[in-house]
Order: sequence, then C-alpha cells, then structure tokens
Amino acid sequence: MKYFKQILFLSIIVAVLSSCSKEKIYLVNEVVLSFDDAPNFPENVVQILDILDKHHVKATFFCIGEALRAYPEIAERISVEQVMGNHTYSHINILKNNLSEIFDKEILQTQEIIDSLQPSNPHYFRPPFGKIGSDQRRFLIQKGYTIIMWDLSAEEWNDKVTTRQVLNYYHTSLQSKAKIPVILFHLNTSSVEALDILLGEFEEEGISVISLEEYLSKI
Repeated sequence: MKYFKQILFLSIIVAVLSSCSKEKIYLVNEVVLSFDDAPNFPENVVQILDILDKHHVKATFFCIGEALRAYPEIAERISVEQVMGNHTYSHINILKNNLSEIFDKEILQTQEIIDSLQPSNPHYFRPPFGKIGSDQRRFLIQKGYTIIMWDLSAEEWNDKVTTRQVLNYYHTSLQSKAKIPVILFHLNTSSVEALDILLGEFEEEGISVISLEEYLSKI
C-alpha cells in the first residue's frame, strides 16, 4: 500500500510539472473578433453564432445590406446577440466610386436596416476589400462613422484555404503583445471549424476576446 501511494504521488508530480511546462501557443493577452459579409452563407453564420454563444464571446459582424434583406431571421439573430457593422449594400469597391454619389444607396441604406434592427448601433464601417481613400475616410467620419480595418486575416474567403492553414496562420501570427489585434474572419467552412478550436485555445491560455468598443477605448 505504501509503495502504491508513492507511485501515485510521483504520478501527480509528473502531471503537474508537465502542465506547468506546456509551451504556450500564443503571446497575446487580448484579441478582437470580426466577421465580414454577413449574413451571406447563412448556415455557416448560424454555426458561428452558436460557437460564439458557446464560448460567451462578443464579436462584430460587418453586414451587407442586400444580405440583411435576403436573410432577415439571421439578421435579427445577429442584432440580438452580437454587434453589427456596415459593409455597404452590395459589397462595392468604394475606392472606384464617388462616395458622395453612392453614399445614400450603399452606406446610408445599409445603416438604416442595421439601425432598425439594432437602434443603439455604434455605426462602425469597414470598406469592402479594405479599399478606402483618405478623402473618403474623412467624409465618412464627418457622417458619424468609425472606420474599422483589421490587423490579421487568414484570407479564408478563398475556399482552397483549409482549417489547418487557418489555425497555422494564427498560431504563427498571434505572437506579439505590442498591440491588440483585430482579427478578420470570413464565413466559409474553414472559418467555422477553426473558430471553435481557436476559442478553445484562447480559453486554455487565458486570452480575452474583447469587444470593439473596449478595444477603441484602449487605443
């Protein structure tokens, strides 16, 4: 019996030392999550919302106006559970257009849909393709919008990008404490599969997923 207790004690010590020596995957302390093109790919959006709910995480969904009209039930769910951002009505490249001419149709129309769903919406805007000129940026700021870009994206809008590639990208990229990274996810299957794994890893390593509002208050 004494011998058994010694073996058990040694096993516990080895387990504790192994857990303490486990190398961390990430070096960041906080991240911000955002998703583009919602609520296109409705089945994937539902899964993403379920995953965020499972992990008690808040994110920002940059929505396309015509997709909000096409999938009203999912739009409603996003508005209740998460924060909505403006991603134009038709995913137009605003840099190739006169913004003052397309503002009402592409941005204001989308914002009116968002505001009807989420009256306290903060009016975040992300330009499709990340394309925006300095004059356009000033124009939108004067209109009351906060322009939100991103720091990291695995470019998984491309269907050829696998879940493993998405995970490898973030394992490599989230290695600096210099700033809080804003992560851009798309809505493909690899996004869904990688998201659940990443959030589990964040929880294990004590990484906080903070809201855009909190992030903006810190920069």
